[in-house]
Amino acid sequence: MKKQEKWNRMCSDLENMDEHALLEELKNMQVTCDIEEIYERLSKTYNDLDVSDWIFAHYPVDDRQSKYPKEFVDEAITRLAMLHEFPFTHYGIISSRLYALHDPLISDQQRLQGYREVVEQFLHMCKKFHLDHFDQCVYTIHDGLDMGKEIVALLDLLHKQGTDAAHHQAIQLIERMFRTFSIMNPWLEEQLFYAQAENLIALRSGKGEKQFQQLVQTASDPNEAIYRYVMCYPKDKNKQKNLVKRYQRQMDEQSEYAKVLKKLNT
Repeated sequence: MKKQEKWNRMCSDLENMDEHALLEELKNMQVTCDIEEIYERLSKTYNDLDVSDWIFAHYPVDDRQSKYPKEFVDEAITRLAMLHEFPFTHYGIISSRLYALHDPLISDQQRLQGYREVVEQFLHMCKKFHLDHFDQCVYTIHDGLDMGKEIVALLDLLHKQGTDAAHHQAIQLIERMFRTFSIMNPWLEEQLFYAQAENLIALRSGKGEKQFQQLVQTASDPNEAIYRYVMCYPKDKNKQKNLVKRYQRQMDEQSEYAKVLKKLNT
């Protein structure tokens, strides 16, 4: 059987496999560790891939007698973590649930509810393992997921709701992010500040104005800061024009943001 066929079969079968079926298939790959050993290791790490890495290091994983490829080991460990009850949710489960929310057939309301639940699981996991360096927590796990962008996607969905309750939820999430992580990459930190200012303005708070005025001076791209500040007032054309005039000299005329804002000032 070709590797692609094995991969397709694995993806089709995994969701319906119980603990017994998973262990039997691992044995077919010469992985003979005890299930209690797997659960013990899973209980001590938020990264389920650590356990599959341990298996690859200690067992001669061989898929020649298996109907699935070697990658089954990673997937099986995540599946076992899902089937067993732990006082936290492993990163692999969080990651797979976030990927599922990318399905274009899901409604914004379903996606918003899903994001809320999964991000709550993520922050609970971080608290459980005292993870306060965002990048070390998420970007050392090579599963292709950009957790920073997922957090920003949730904030965008909350902002689009346009209700005071949703704006308050967004601000609470941002404050929780800053409490949880003492170190974040500059891009994510800046996006959180933007979202915080936008939601404060939506709640008619002067703090949002002050925060944007500071962002215009300190942001990595002042053009984006000015643009996002102006777009906080979609129904107030006079306010938009006044802001464009105020910051016109700070805009890079070649910036795409400048070209859009120039139309608002005509």
